[in-house]
Amino acid sequence: MSDVTAHWIMGIDGGGTGCRVAIARPDGVIIAHGEGGPANFTSDPDGTITHIRNAMDQAAKAAGLGPDELARCAAHAGLAGVQRAEHAMTVAEALPLMHCTVTEDRVTAIAGALGEDDGVLLSVGTGTFVGVKRGQQTRFLGGWGFRLSDQASGAWLGRRLLETVLLVHDGLVDPSDLSTEVMDGFSHDPTEIVAFAAQATPADYATFAPRIVQAAEADDDHGLRLMHEGADFLQRCISLTTWNESVLICFSEGLGGFYKRYVDKRWKPQITSPKGTPLDGALELARKSLDETGIAQ
Repeated sequence: MSDVTAHWIMGIDGGGTGCRVAIARPDGVIIAHGEGGPANFTSDPDGTITHIRNAMDQAAKAAGLGPDELARCAAHAGLAGVQRAEHAMTVAEALPLMHCTVTEDRVTAIAGALGEDDGVLLSVGTGTFVGVKRGQQTRFLGGWGFRLSDQASGAWLGRRLLETVLLVHDGLVDPSDLSTEVMDGFSHDPTEIVAFAAQATPADYATFAPRIVQAAEADDDHGLRLMHEGADFLQRCISLTTWNESVLICFSEGLGGFYKRYVDKRWKPQITSPKGTPLDGALELARKSLDETGIAQ
């Protein structure tokens, strides 16, 4: 690995909860991974770059690559919050890479989940978006960020839960085990919830999502209601984008997988597991860029 003329490929996947880096040989065989903190460019541009660089350093060290070899990797980064060309350029210029393409994370997610197939991806994590691939055309719904979008996401669920807890406190809705448990965690003081919300990031809100999922599985009224609200949004997207009964419908791993049980049974025959992860998609796009640019190996 000490030959600086060698070229490797690198995939970078960044979201509101954390970022992941993989270094692979040009044939796609992964040789090292690295992980870092949240990488949502809109929420924290400087932190995004810092966390990605830390994850890159981890992966390079694990692969035994020095700075020159790392710089010669052909890379593709799919990052949450990269919505303008100048965002992509800022990230690319800040990374110690000679060949780096930066896109929003929706691009790498759909590449990983569907590969060359047509279909619909419902990507539900800290944020949410729906991607539709039909031939060479790709369309996206949602993914406009937590302040304006991200329905059904972990962050959205967490915020909706805290809204519900305050409604319970005001006597406007009945309590449940879930709402009582959450209020207990804030010392029965609604002002603590307000103080939390004043500084909370999407990742902070998303920490409540596992409790909501568990509560729904235990038939808690508020847990079930929130999961059904999220599923209703996802089903509207499916109805709008699915053009025949053979189209593949993929739910992302993690939180997306829990929504499968809440969608209408008519969709279930079309539901399939994603082919790969957003990191897999980033690696595949990096490999294609290596082939297309003809960078000498």
